Amino acid sequence: MKRIKTIKTVVDKKMCIGCGACYVACPTSCIELRYGIRFNYPSIDQERCTECGLCVESCPSVYLLKDTTIPNNIYGGMCESNEHLEIHCTEREIRFNSASGGFVTGLILYMMSKGLCDGGLVSCSNSKDALISDTFIALDRETLLGCRGSRYTPVSACGALEEVLERPGRYVFIGTPCNIEGLRNLQSQYKELEERIVLSLGFICAGMASRSSTRSFLKRYGADEKEIKKIYYRGNGWPGSFTAYGDNDEIVLRRPLLTYKNKEVIGDELFYLVARDHPLRCHNCTDHWAQYADISVSDPWTPDNLETENIGNSSIIIRSDKGRQIVREAIDSGFFNVTRKLSINDIYNQQQNVVQNSERAAGSCIPLYQLFFLKRIPDIFSIIRYKGSGLKVTLRSWLNRNYYNSPKYIHVKNNRKHKQAKSNA
Repeated sequence: MKRIKTIKTVVDKKMCIGCGACYVACPTSCIELRYGIRFNYPSIDQERCTECGLCVESCPSVYLLKDTTIPNNIYGGMCESNEHLEIHCTEREIRFNSASGGFVTGLILYMMSKGLCDGGLVSCSNSKDALISDTFIALDRETLLGCRGSRYTPVSACGALEEVLERPGRYVFIGTPCNIEGLRNLQSQYKELEERIVLSLGFICAGMASRSSTRSFLKRYGADEKEIKKIYYRGNGWPGSFTAYGDNDEIVLRRPLLTYKNKEVIGDELFYLVARDHPLRCHNCTDHWAQYADISVSDPWTPDNLETENIGNSSIIIRSDKGRQIVREAIDSGFFNVTRKLSINDIYNQQQNVVQNSERAAGSCIPLYQLFFLKRIPDIFSIIRYKGSGLKVTLRSWLNRNYYNSPKYIHVKNNRKHKQAKSNA
């Protein structure tokens, strides 16, 4: 394949995940982030683009357009030197209203209270359109608590790093594995980001649901999208509930993530929203475990937890020395309680029906993507081995001429201080 000059190639090849890293990397501010009906994606002003290639260098998806092979290490960077814990925040209100045990929210609050960070990069519903997720820096407890819970919808977490470049301080970055990769790529370009992002928390992830998935879920249960002012995808105990609010915080719709009956998972939000309509990039993903994060976070999906737990615990993989030190100090301070220590296999078994299925799909999707989109001879044996499981989604994406769909509205940031400084460097 010829040299990829701009992020437009990634977008045109339908491999963009909409993380926003290219938006931050561009020194001429010629990239806009657009919120499509399905996914977020960048748009380039070709007249201002200098084809410097920095957007491509920042992209966590561009490697999939090259000679990508399926990784042999199914454990996603897990090793015995990492520490594996099942843990929860000791403040019950945080634990109950967070996605799983309140680890992420609790850790940022602990670090803020000890002067270890000034805030965290979080996401919540846009004030004009609840189906859009805004990412920004939360600098106080109230704002941070207002952004608790997972976001099963497109989130451009890396786009908020522009605010970090404009605001000196120390911050915690939160994101999916691809957003963590985008962060690491940007840190190689901007020394300030390496200094100001003091910790990264990555979610173990089986794929990002489209914005259309939320819209279909609301319609399924008769909720009027126009009445919705904000959405919480998790919270209200464990495993939690989808809650949509209208004016004056009136609940318009509340549905459980799932129910567990007779040792069988009966999905609601899990089946009809979370697992629906993922980007093609997710089906080709080679890192579901957030292996480049300081700490990876997930739910402990086990039969025992599903039968007995109703408040929540987090399963974490501590990958870095600084992550290990901060967590140990927070435990010693009484901020967290360790339910039990875990092994590598414990973590993997907790995710066997979530991440494991996605890993199998990638085994077929990657060679199929190379065949249809890159016109390469694929690994036929891999397609056969994984029973061609990615054929339908690959073909559907290949034939879809309006993959990202029309933009709802365009998200543009005008402050170019850091970009001007970089272009003059």
